[in-house]
Amino acid sequence: SETDAGAQAADSCSHGLVINEVDYEQTGADDAEFVEILNTAGCAAKLANVSLELVNGGDGKVYGRSALSMAGETLPSGSRLVIAPAKLLAALPDTVMRMALGSGGLQNGAPDALRLVEGKRVIDAFSYEGEVVGATEGTGSAADDGEGGFSRCPDGFDQGNNESDFQLVKVTPGAVNECP
Repeated sequence: SETDAGAQAADSCSHGLVINEVDYEQTGADDAEFVEILNTAGCAAKLANVSLELVNGGDGKVYGRSALSMAGETLPSGSRLVIAPAKLLAALPDTVMRMALGSGGLQNGAPDALRLVEGKRVIDAFSYEGEVVGATEGTGSAADDGEGGFSRCPDGFDQGNNESDFQLVKVTPGAVNECP
């Protein structure tokens, strides 16, 4: 039916979701950590079965999971979803989708990782300070020194290699990445 075809097309749009920007380390207290998800597809991505998983690099176990549907039913094409502490979310423009980052925040060991999953299928993954089995695309990124965060450069760009897709630059949660 036409409805079923529309649902299938909307589901395929989740393949355009990428982890676009991550700031897991700040100078002093890590109280402004965030993850930005960008929909690079040409259609709205259904969020019903999509989760952000936080992965401990020491043992490969998931230590946090956030169902993106808590932010809304869909993420429109070209839109961003920022997952962060309430303080940071309050500073975002009203046009940016948002949801709270779970208590405990993002681990900043060497290495750790994040991945977007739809059901059991990994849509996108980002590991930092090294590689994490099942949560690294290509080679893991370097370490964040607390000044800036990791952003896809150019914005939304995905070659499937964390080390070359992400650069350590000024953070821009909810906005286009500022790439050199």
